[in-house]
Amino acid sequence: PVQNEYLHYAKVVSGVRLRQEVSLASSSFCVFPNMLDIQKLSNWLAKPCFPSELGLLTPEVYEAENFENLQREEFLFPDTSNLQELMKQVLDMEDGCAYATSTGNSSQCRCEWCKAQPSPRPWIDEETARVEI
Repeated sequence: PVQNEYLHYAKVVSGVRLRQEVSLASSSFCVFPNMLDIQKLSNWLAKPCFPSELGLLTPEVYEAENFENLQREEFLFPDTSNLQELMKQVLDMEDGCAYATSTGNSSQCRCEWCKAQPSPRPWIDEETARVEI
């Protein structure tokens, strides 16, 4: 048998699909200590907050299987890529293609979602609520 040849009987073609449930940002999600000036803290933070209770489901709960607003789809194909290539793809997902962009060769980035962003941005960030594998 030839490696990565999928037209043979009983040959398994596999891959790993990664998708995220993304939460919406709002300043109403920010929680600050009551003793401090909320306006000053909001100005200091200078960005919206995200809900934090979305990931508090145990694996046994039925709602843990229900994902909504799935975005940022990435695929890992161990049948067609060696371990080094898969590790490079995961690293690009982690740093948002920042390394590839800094070397001046953004076409070397292996994270498809990250490449489509106007500036380097990691695949998992503070908007990520949950990841489906």
